[in-house]
Amino acid sequence: HLASYTGVEIDEGLVEYVQRSFPAERFLAVSADNLKDHIPDGSIDTVICSLPWTLFAGDLQESITQEIIRVLKPGGKFTTFLCIHALTYPGAPRAKKIFKQYFTGFEKCETIARNIPPANVYMGRK
Repeated sequence: HLASYTGVEIDEGLVEYVQRSFPAERFLAVSADNLKDHIPDGSIDTVICSLPWTLFAGDLQESITQEIIRVLKPGGKFTTFLCIHALTYPGAPRAKKIFKQYFTGFEKCETIARNIPPANVYMGRK
């Protein structure tokens, strides 16, 4: 089957811009912790997430992760990153602990040194 893309971004202006740039794709101007009216349960194969996890409070980390789990199909893949400089922030170990609770085989898979700032990439499955 053909792949489709759904982008989620809270900033409405940015969503309008990327929707004009990529009219064949779907973009939602909603918070990642409140997708229930927009994305059905178990309907997504892969989530690639670039949220600043280390800056979020624990309850927001948890609620976004629960939404990711809800929308992923069984065996669905979750990929995210944590910037290396932010690994010392309190939110980093808390986020990794939450991810390990929800995703099977959640682990660091590579470091992207050329990213600005450098970041570790993590993956797991529902």
